[in-house]
Order: sequence, then structure tokens, then C-alpha cells
Amino acid sequence: MSSSNEKHYNLLKESLFQVKRSGEEERGASLTEVLSELGGSGSEIDFTHLRPFQQHAWFAFLVQLATMALISSNRTEPSNHAAAWEKMLLELTSGNDEPWCLFVEDLSKPAFMQPPVPEGRIDEKWKAFNTPGTLDLLVTGKNHDVKTQLINSADPDHWCYALISLQTMEGFSGRNNYGIARMNSGFGSRPCVTLATAPDWNSRFVRDVPILLKNYDRMLSGSLPYTRRNGYKLLWLLPWDGEESIDLSGCDPFFIEICRRIRLTYEHGVLKARGTSTSTARIAGEELHGVTGDPWTPVDKNEAKALTVSAAGFDYRKLHQLLFPGDYEKPITWRQDDDRGSMHFIASALTRGQGKTEGYHYRELLLPEPVIGMLKTREGGDMLAKFSQSRIERCQQVRNTVLNRALCLVAQGAPKGKLDFRDSKTNQWLVALDRNIDAIFFDRLFSQLELDPEAADIAWIRELLTIAEDQLDDALRSIPQPTLRRFKVESAARRMFHGMVRDTFPELFINDDVEGKSNEGAANV
Repeated sequence: MSSSNEKHYNLLKESLFQVKRSGEEERGASLTEVLSELGGSGSEIDFTHLRPFQQHAWFAFLVQLATMALISSNRTEPSNHAAAWEKMLLELTSGNDEPWCLFVEDLSKPAFMQPPVPEGRIDEKWKAFNTPGTLDLLVTGKNHDVKTQLINSADPDHWCYALISLQTMEGFSGRNNYGIARMNSGFGSRPCVTLATAPDWNSRFVRDVPILLKNYDRMLSGSLPYTRRNGYKLLWLLPWDGEESIDLSGCDPFFIEICRRIRLTYEHGVLKARGTSTSTARIAGEELHGVTGDPWTPVDKNEAKALTVSAAGFDYRKLHQLLFPGDYEKPITWRQDDDRGSMHFIASALTRGQGKTEGYHYRELLLPEPVIGMLKTREGGDMLAKFSQSRIERCQQVRNTVLNRALCLVAQGAPKGKLDFRDSKTNQWLVALDRNIDAIFFDRLFSQLELDPEAADIAWIRELLTIAEDQLDDALRSIPQPTLRRFKVESAARRMFHGMVRDTFPELFINDDVEGKSNEGAANV
């Protein structure tokens, strides 16, 4: 018979996380060992049980936790000693180790990412979750892309990642199931938009922790509602009956939040979970629209709202908005004058709709050193934005004025009357055009910065037209036509395509026109 103080899976002392170092076999590591390796100069590590959509939740958790631990201990640099991290993390929990255990039988005490239960019992109203996948934040209507119950024989770190993902990234998911404060709305997302010297865990950790440390006092004295250095840091330490919210002003700027009442159970050596709804969100701050100073979330300047990523993800038009000055205020992990050389731009988000998730989106770009140099100045950033915007406008001209007109003519069989330019039958080729543009947009943008502006513009238009004509060719092969009209439809479509090219981009034909006039003059002589 178990005692009321039974607890299992201590993250500080037990090697619960399966990690892999460069060139080595998989092995176990405790949370303190993970932090020491990330903060040290050892080999790069990776987390073998971590799923792609959980990566930012885990990374943000580690960086926020390390930052608050260092600040509370009056340290200025991450340690490479596990014992030092254990001491610092226990200081955050007043010396108690229950908050670092996955299972704690005593419901009056916190467990990892699980707040105390003031009523002291878990009844039939608490829903059962038998696997980490059913607990996690994915909502897949047909269970196609990512199986919610994929992990049937779960290890402790599977549960750990699922808890962190749910508690720090979840949105609204039905009545009395509220989301986190660090997103614009219940159907928003908590994105990651940042720079990194390299995309590996170690490089990002040793860059971001000092940035958070550097900006801590500024966040306390700025426009955000945080007011005190001793604010709530780990929200799972606080009892929660589901009826009351915490004011954001009482929290630390880098607090680790929870949004659901969850407790793990332990029966016959197997972990499972139980959860119940609440009558209010854990953090009161809906009016802030996610503007909480999250170190990785841009803020829409016009609407004063945290970035919400749509189902389109990070296409070249969205990346234009995020990379260059204008629409969004950059998060603190972006705005650094100390960066040298080329940098990696990293963007990720899990998008959600009503009752479903709409895809996990990840994008990574290598920003060359000249681009980084330009982004550090207002003049350089504005120049990049203008150059990029002009290229986006060229994309729209090729898409809508040139290709779509020709596609509509093919789809409608070259009718004698007017064309319907809103014909949805052309969508698959327009989408393919956007996808092909997306694959090359920034490579061409950065590589052609040093060209003469007019020469760069013409080179870009010509490349876009080549991609667009490939789509027209595919449509001509794919869209069925009556045999007797096929030649007529194809001829009309090509005339339409090339005629619109000449009308839209006369600069491509200046030399041809001059040569033509010269030949005409010679003939008259």
C-alpha cells in the first residue's frame, strides 16, 4: 500500500531524457545534465523522443527556466555543472523536489507542470488520458498526419514533453478549456521567430539565455505590466481550483505558465493522466492579445497583437513582413547588435483553427553577413524591405496578370465571350507557382543585392516567367479539351500569355524594339 507522500520520476536526479550526442549512442540524462551540457562547450545534443511540433515548447522552457534560475542565484552565465543547476532549480522551489517529479501522490503539493489540487481529490469529472499523444495539444480530426495515440508505450520524457507542450503552447479547445496568455487569441499560436548563429540546441541556448538576462530589467521598467523581480516564476507551484486567474503583473517577465489542470497518475508502474476543465483562464490578460514580451514572438505594430500564423505558414510574403522593418516589432532574441557573420533565421508555429490544428510550419533561412549588416541599420533594413517588396509585386503581376489569364482561357476552353478570372479550376497551378517562387525567393533576393537594380529586376522577371510558363505547359497537358479544339486552345493560351508579358513588362523588349526600328530604317534606305 502506497504512502501519501509517494513520488516518482525526479527530473533533477534521474536520467529520464533520452539524448544523443554527436557520434555517440543514445543515453539518458537528467534535466540538470541537459542544462549543463547546453550551457557548456561539449558536443551538440539532440532529444530523440521529442516530436517536431514540441521543439519550440521544450527549447523555450529550457531557456526561460535557465534564465530565471540564474537571476534568482545572482549568476550571469550558464553553468556547465549539473550540481550547480540542481541547486539553482531547487532554490526556485524553496528546496522542495516535488515540483520536479512527474508523479506526486499528495494532491496538495505540485508535481512537474501540474498545480496542486485544493479540493484534494480527483473525481469522475476529470477526463482520462492514457497516452502522451492524447494529452498533447494536437487536434487532428481524422487522425491522419500525426497519430494522437502513436506512443502507446510511453517513456517518462514523452510525458514530460507532452506536459510542457500542452501547458505552454495550447489555445482554446472547447468550453472551459482555455489557452495560454502568450498568444493573440484562443485560436492563435505561440510562434518562434528568431535568429541563431547555428540551428543546433547548444548554439541557440548559449545565445538566447544571455539575451534574456540582458533584457530582464528593461522588461520590468518598460510598457509591459511586469512590476517586480520576485514575481511568480513557475506557475505550477500555485494551487489552482479552476475558479481564479493570476494577474500578469504578479508574474516574472519570463514566467513558465500552465493553462490546464492536469495530474499524472501512477498505477502498476504505468503513468497516465487526468485533466479537468476550468471556469477561467489561468492568466488574466485577454486584453493584451498575447503582447507579453515573449522572447520569440513578434508583435503586429498596427493591431498591437502577437503574431498569429495562418494555415499558409511562413511563405515568402509572410517572411518579408517578419524579416524586414515595417509590420512587426521584432522579439528580443532578434534585435542584437553583437551578432557577427551570417545568421540563421528560424521560424516555427503550430497553427490552429476551430476544433482542429492546421499544420506545423517550420522555416529556416541562412542570412548572409551583408544582409545581417544591413538589418542592423534602419537605412539598410528599409533598403532590403523596398527591394523585397518590389519583387513580391513582380510575383503578383506574373501570377495574376499573366499566368492566371492564360490558365482561365485553358480551363474555360477559349470561349468567345469574356473570361471568368476567378475560376477556381486554375488554383492548383497558381499554388504550384507560389510554391516554386517560395523555394527561390530569398536565395535570389540575397544573391542579387549587388547587381544593378534594373538588371536584377529584369533577371527576376525572366525567372518568374520561366516558372510561370512551366505551369501553363502543365495545365495544357492536364486539362482535357475536345480534340478538334486542342490546337486552338493552346494557341490562344500562348498568345494570351506572351501578349500579357509584353503589355505588363515592356522593359523586357526595349532592345528588341530598338533593333526592330533599326532594321526597318535600313530596309527603307
